[in-house]
Amino acid sequence: MIRDFNSAWGTPVTWEGNKFSATYEFDVDSAWKKDDLKVVAFLNKHSTKSRIDNRIENVAGKNLVQNSTSIESVGSAYNVVEVARYNAAGQRISGKQKGLNIVKLSNGKTLKIMVK
Repeated sequence: MIRDFNSAWGTPVTWEGNKFSATYEFDVDSAWKKDDLKVVAFLNKHSTKSRIDNRIENVAGKNLVQNSTSIESVGSAYNVVEVARYNAAGQRISGKQKGLNIVKLSNGKTLKIMVK
């Protein structure tokens, strides 16, 4: 496995509506089995104010042998919003509360977040 990245938390994304683009180049060793290689991209939320407010928002990948020129599904996380929040007892709460918070997102995902 080889990883190529642009910094510890990546490069900030400049959105154009609900899309963005970026170009990266890397060399593929001729000894590698190209049928087994994948290109993976992910978006993360990074907060310098709270170390517990960091997470991967979305990820997508493609087989390298398909001559991938773009990965389009990563951007779908851009419009994701919190739709409900619950405490550990399952009671709906109106905002962050100390302890375990269960957060439902508009894309159907659920996050468990520990609030100190």
